[in-house]
Amino acid sequence: PSVLNPLGSSQTSSNKSSGAQPGSSTSSKASLAVKLNSDSQASPSAVYPKLPSTSSTAAPLRDKSVEELKKLMTNKEAYNTFLQSEEFRNLESLLDDLRRNNIVLAKQNLEKESQLAELLNQCMIIKISELATAQEKFEEVQNREREVYGRFTVSSLLHRLQDSADEVDDESEKLHHQLLAGEIELTEFIQKYRKLRILYHKRILTRLAFMSSNSAG
Repeated sequence: PSVLNPLGSSQTSSNKSSGAQPGSSTSSKASLAVKLNSDSQASPSAVYPKLPSTSSTAAPLRDKSVEELKKLMTNKEAYNTFLQSEEFRNLESLLDDLRRNNIVLAKQNLEKESQLAELLNQCMIIKISELATAQEKFEEVQNREREVYGRFTVSSLLHRLQDSADEVDDESEKLHHQLLAGEIELTEFIQKYRKLRILYHKRILTRLAFMSSNSAG
């Protein structure tokens, strides 16, 4: 005998009006934080409809013996009788409730789609903003690092030593001109000039020693 599907032919008798009333969508375009706060304060039953229990849904078939179930699958008369029974109508009603609840849940999920897109967009904006800020700070630190390293290269140090020695040499020359012009006493000139010349030769010798050590390395 052919096997019948007790749930497959319920299509004909389940064409009842199953128009579920979807939950109203959030129409305001307020800030995302306000929407999330209002959603979190909503009652769980408003978001997730109560579903029929599995035990009550399977009750019409659960209590039948194996022989009875086989008879339903193979005996068309028994099958049709079962379709007209009260327990099957109860089962159909439960299935209709499941369908309506699934529709409600699907509509509520769709209503969250725009909110999810807004969240993703805000996350992307935050990531781009943070990336730009981090990139700017990185470039700033990198430039400072180059500047510091540039000040301590061999050529830079030699140049700075030569400049500092030249400055001291210029100061000693100015002091000499002041003596010749009678703008400074001889005793004061000797003290200042001696210090300047010592500093000048010290810097020149330091530069020469630095050049020698680098050329030898």
